[in-house]
Amino acid sequence: MADTEMDYTDTFKGALAKPYPLMVLRDALIQLRSYDVEKDVLLAALESFRGQLDEQYEDIVLDAMDLLVGFCSPHMRIE
Repeated sequence: MADTEMDYTDTFKGALAKPYPLMVLRDALIQLRSYDVEKDVLLAALESFRGQLDEQYEDIVLDAMDLLVGFCSPHMRIE
């Protein structure tokens, strides 16, 4: 299955269910990037996923998206 067809919903939901969900989601995104999943693919998946969430979790997903695009401290950026 091509990256653009992958569904990361379970990965994202699992991260949000943990303590410190932003850090767990960041770690999951780093792992996906290590598997050569493109940033644009992850951003699109996060954008789609955030529409399903209440405001508290939506803010966490928006923060994770910032980490992917580099709108954050350099040490938190996801390459």
